[in-house]
Amino acid sequence: MLVWQSEPLVRDLEVTGPVTVTLWVSSDAPDTDVTAKLIDAAEAARLGLVNRVVPADQLMPWALETSELIASHSPSAVQAVKQQISTTIAEHAQSREALDQALGDRVRASAHFKEGVAAFLAKRPPNYR
Repeated sequence: MLVWQSEPLVRDLEVTGPVTVTLWVSSDAPDTDVTAKLIDAAEAARLGLVNRVVPADQLMPWALETSELIASHSPSAVQAVKQQISTTIAEHAQSREALDQALGDRVRASAHFKEGVAAFLAKRPPNYR
C-alpha cells in the first residue's frame, strides 16, 4: 500500500468521476472500513495500516537505503519471502472472493445503492429511509 500526505486543504475538494471504496474487513481499523472516511498518513500509521510514514523530503534516501539493504540479502531468500507474502495475500483474497461477490451483489441490487448513486449524481445528501 502506498500512502502519501499533502498539506491540509484550504478549501473544499470535489472528486470528479467514479469513487471506489474497497472494504478490507480484516483490517485493524473497522471504523474506517464502515465509514469509508479518508485518513491521512499519520492516522494510517497509528492504526497499523502502513508500516511507516516517511516525510517527502526523506522519501528517496529512505527508498534507496531500503533497496540497498534488501539487495544485500540472499536473492533466493528475498524471492522466497516475496513469494510467501504474495501467496498469502492471494490465498486470503481467493478464500473471501465468493462472500465478497455475494455481499457486493446484494448491496448493488438494493434500493439504498440506487439512492446513493442518484444522490451522488444529483449532488445532494442521500435519503436512505
